[in-house]
Amino acid sequence: MKYPLLLTTIWLLLVLLVNPMGNFPLNDDWQYAYPVKQWIETGQIVMQGRFAPNIILQVVWGYLSCLPFGGFDFSYLRIGVLIIGGATIWLFYTWLKEQEISDKNSFIVSLSLLCSPLFFNLSFSFMTDVPFLFLVLLSLRYFFKYTEEGTLRTLGLAVMAAISAYFIRQPGLLLLPAYAAFIFLQKENNGNKWLTIGLLFALTLGAYWGLEEGIKPGLGIAEHYIPVSNLYFSELLQHPTSVLFTWLSRFLKTYIYLGIFAFPLLPFLVDSMRRSRLFSLPYISSILLGNLLLIGLLHAIGKTFPFGGNMWFNWGIGPELLKDVYTLGLPNSPQVSVVLLYMIQYLGQISISLISLLLIKRWNDLSQPKKYRYIGLILFNLLYLAVISIFSYFDRYILLCIASTFFIVAPWISVPSGRRISLYVLPLLCMGYFSFFATKDYLNWNRARLQAFQWMQQEGIKITQMDAGYEYNGWYNYHEQPIQEEGRSFWWITADEYLITFGPVEKYSIIQSFPYYRYLWWKKDKLLVLQKER
Repeated sequence: MKYPLLLTTIWLLLVLLVNPMGNFPLNDDWQYAYPVKQWIETGQIVMQGRFAPNIILQVVWGYLSCLPFGGFDFSYLRIGVLIIGGATIWLFYTWLKEQEISDKNSFIVSLSLLCSPLFFNLSFSFMTDVPFLFLVLLSLRYFFKYTEEGTLRTLGLAVMAAISAYFIRQPGLLLLPAYAAFIFLQKENNGNKWLTIGLLFALTLGAYWGLEEGIKPGLGIAEHYIPVSNLYFSELLQHPTSVLFTWLSRFLKTYIYLGIFAFPLLPFLVDSMRRSRLFSLPYISSILLGNLLLIGLLHAIGKTFPFGGNMWFNWGIGPELLKDVYTLGLPNSPQVSVVLLYMIQYLGQISISLISLLLIKRWNDLSQPKKYRYIGLILFNLLYLAVISIFSYFDRYILLCIASTFFIVAPWISVPSGRRISLYVLPLLCMGYFSFFATKDYLNWNRARLQAFQWMQQEGIKITQMDAGYEYNGWYNYHEQPIQEEGRSFWWITADEYLITFGPVEKYSIIQSFPYYRYLWWKKDKLLVLQKER
């Protein structure tokens, strides 16, 4: 119990130090919070806008998170997701232990997931990413147990978790046919095998039909969903070559991202790499030169880290969805040199290259059943990426891929004793430092935006007169067919006489400012309220 208790203590301490409190939306979570608020205040689930995720269980969890407090508040929704975040780390540790990974190694790998920027930051919002990850990992854990034990109980739990994941995000349903395919490839050939496969496909169709034809129409919310399945197959059939190139591009981005996020584990893989002779001159020179050519190619076509991701921007985590920075592209928030970002990308490429070679060289260390399970996990991640990233690609989509990568490399982790441990944990501490302070900064400037918005309300300035940022105009001023024109934010702006910004904007005057602290930069900063000059 020592290591699970330590992970829980670290999680709770970091959550308290970041401070999740504040009644304000973040990123897209206002879309998922709206039906929660309506349910609490009116007793009915009412949605607004159109979006892709199913979010049914997300709304239920949001409702349950607010229920003990007697009312709606984004703080309560964040607390609910933070509980799931802590449970995800505990679940991940337990799953690793069940794969015969030692206590210490399981702790290091789980701590690496906890400190991963995307996981840590997304746990502080009501986004669907962390709850979806929890349910997918839970389903995979029980299916792995099923492959070992063959009991209906473990298969039933895996199926229940997969369907629950589907009720948050569509790709959760992919687990059921993936399980069926895995069972089909097993050597046994009997009636129970075919019955199980048939049952899994029947449950896939039943879950899909039940949600699309039963629950959504029954709740009167069907028109709020983008028909992603129809769009996906239409795109695949009509533009197969374009889809193929899109997949290749996004798989490459994901591959590099995985190297960046897995970098803290690299020191713990050094002993295994050394035994595999990956540090010999032919390997190292090929890796260094090959990745130098790759980064040169990506630079030439303008596709470099952070790849325009939704979460990671320059030197921070959490999207800066204010007009001056996002819409106009003004350099009003602090940024590190592009050279540093290129260095991070290059290290990420080297990291994933070494990890990939290690897996190839040490693959035969695994037992045959583990090989089958690991291959299944890799193929499922490829299928998941192919489905989720065909129309858009956000870095937060790869959270499952990050956790899967950590899980797959865990057998080759080696934690040293003595003085060497302090050197080994340095990259992990650096990643944790970045995740913690980037998340704290993200919440800090959003608290300042809340103060600015409340001040404007007190001054009699209506939401229809301002561009307060994506989340606020979406939450308070959503309407169909917003005006789209150059220099105007794509979100729901009626008029932009007033702005909330990170810095000055041409043809606008500063009328008020709201200070906050940027810990990543160790300096005071402020948000501005601007008024259009007449």
